[in-house]
Amino acid sequence: MTITRYWTPQQPASHAADQLTASGRDLMRYLGLATNAEIQTVNGQEETHGDPTELAIVRWLAQHGQQRQALEATAPRLAEDPFDSTKKTMATVHQLADGQRLVIVKGAFDRLPVTWSAATKAAAQRVHDDFGRQALRVLAVGYRLVDAQADLSDWAALTQHLTFAGLVGIIDPPRPEVIPAIREAHRAGIKPIMITGDHMVTAQAIAQDIGLLTPGQRVLSGDDLRELSDADFAAQLPDIAVYARVSPTDKIRIVQAWQAAGKTVAMTGDGVNDAPALKAADVGIAMGITGTEVSKGAADMILTDDNFATIIAAVKEGRTVYQNILKAVEFLVGVNFAQIFLMVGAVLMGWGAPLLAEQLLLINVLADGIPGFYISREPGERSAMEQPPVANDESLLARGLGGRLAIRAVTFTFLTLGVYAIGRFGLTADQAPVGMTMLFLVLAIGSMIDIYAIKDRQPLTMTSLRQNPVLNGAMLLAAGVVLLIATVPALQQTFGLVSLPVSAWLIVLPAMFVPTAVLELAKRLGQRRNANRFDLDETPS
Repeated sequence: MTITRYWTPQQPASHAADQLTASGRDLMRYLGLATNAEIQTVNGQEETHGDPTELAIVRWLAQHGQQRQALEATAPRLAEDPFDSTKKTMATVHQLADGQRLVIVKGAFDRLPVTWSAATKAAAQRVHDDFGRQALRVLAVGYRLVDAQADLSDWAALTQHLTFAGLVGIIDPPRPEVIPAIREAHRAGIKPIMITGDHMVTAQAIAQDIGLLTPGQRVLSGDDLRELSDADFAAQLPDIAVYARVSPTDKIRIVQAWQAAGKTVAMTGDGVNDAPALKAADVGIAMGITGTEVSKGAADMILTDDNFATIIAAVKEGRTVYQNILKAVEFLVGVNFAQIFLMVGAVLMGWGAPLLAEQLLLINVLADGIPGFYISREPGERSAMEQPPVANDESLLARGLGGRLAIRAVTFTFLTLGVYAIGRFGLTADQAPVGMTMLFLVLAIGSMIDIYAIKDRQPLTMTSLRQNPVLNGAMLLAAGVVLLIATVPALQQTFGLVSLPVSAWLIVLPAMFVPTAVLELAKRLGQRRNANRFDLDETPS
């Protein structure tokens, strides 16, 4: 944060922070005395301690050759009433050389107990709103002199009838990566909401600058929120993107309202007052750099770089993990159902068991286990952040997984039964080992090959084939072992297989690619169907 402008009642217009007038110097002195932050240089590197707003004040002092410690030497601090989010002010008392005591209050403009003249209040309000429209956070300062006998514990009495000293506008520029991260969140079906203690004008300007406040969305103040009944708030909830001047209880109410609407809520925060809302949210995310220990203890996760864009990156990573789990389920379960139907179908037709137990075990370990393990290394798909979030009650078979499992199971069942019948009854005179060997090769290698159709929801391309080299290596290794078992005489004898004639290989080799071709065809038909549906939706009535 950086102080960029300031205004005092003694001047008609605001000034840039580097252009200091006499009244501006007094304003800076009051701010410096009522500040606790420190900036130190340790081993040639800057170390900061304190609130970002107060650090901006310390930097403003340094810009004009001042130090907080030097100011305090001339007016030692006697007492402090710390800032809290309820009163939104901080007060300090200082001893002056003439025996009087100086009370300084800094905080929200609309919370300062100042004795105003009508003209000064109108001018201050105009400057305050102008700063807010420039997306500047506004800090107001007031002061008064009290005698040495004043009760330093009676803050209500000490902070009444203040003289207004002025306003400073503090820029808190968003990180460059925040704006695209918010756009990506919207595309992913995530609604980012700003909950801030800033004034409504400032909050609205910042939200518009970063793309968080979109058309149709609005800003609600904490005071207006507290006047709404739960039913009225629930009705307006989807239209509110920014909450300004909120209290800790307001934050909990916002979180619980979204949960009552059936949404999964992640809440970020760094202060002690954020802890209840962090605890109430489905996922509480504390700030690792600026966060208090209380907020970190209440949170489920700690954001080590305090960067909103990292949350969106984590969501993308989470969706990649979930997609890969679904792909592994599709890969393993589909072919396992096919194996069940194959065994039952062959027995029902009087053919006996078409595969031995050892052969089934090899298929499950080599053909299914090894490639299935490395599908977890699959990178995220481009469409991962263009899908709506997964609902808490969403079925594992939703979003087409059930249909794809059925297609794969049916394809493998009919294919393997057909290949077994051709080998046993078509190419030979009821020689089961030939049909068994052909079936073993098609089921083992065919189920490995069609992992390429499963690992990407988009049609297969050379890019998607190459994007997981670890999987490709595992595939080659597993396929090589299967071929060795099916062709080396000693291994054939061990696993009940036989050498195949050329005519059998001419059937086996293209049959291995049939499941992949069927799945790819289903993808393209699905895309065409979706495109046609989109065209119909876009056709004007």
